[in-house]
Amino acid sequence: MNCHICNRETEFTCDVCEEPVCDDCCVPITIHNQIDYPLCKTCNEGHEAARYECARQKNLGEEVAKAKKDARNAEARARYWKPENVAKRKAAKVERKKQREALRRAYAEEVAQVMASMFRGL
Repeated sequence: MNCHICNRETEFTCDVCEEPVCDDCCVPITIHNQIDYPLCKTCNEGHEAARYECARQKNLGEEVAKAKKDARNAEARARYWKPENVAKRKAAKVERKKQREALRRAYAEEVAQVMASMFRGL
């Protein structure tokens, strides 16, 4: 058999296209490409193109999601700083402060009553 790329004598065949392929025309095993079967360089280029397309689609989806998120964040930022919303938050803060002060006064009065009842008989 002769290699279908360089026409050298070979005993191997590509597992994908089943064409004869020599050692020089096989894809070498690397840390990124750990294959344990003979694969010719033309079939590997097809696989690389498919992997590239898959990665491109994934990146495109991530970019679309990021654009949506950025638009949503910009809307929220604009709503947050509207004058009427700022006034509402300030009014709510003042109301919470008044409620905490009322609770502190009620607690202080209760403590004063308990202390007065403790020392009443002395």
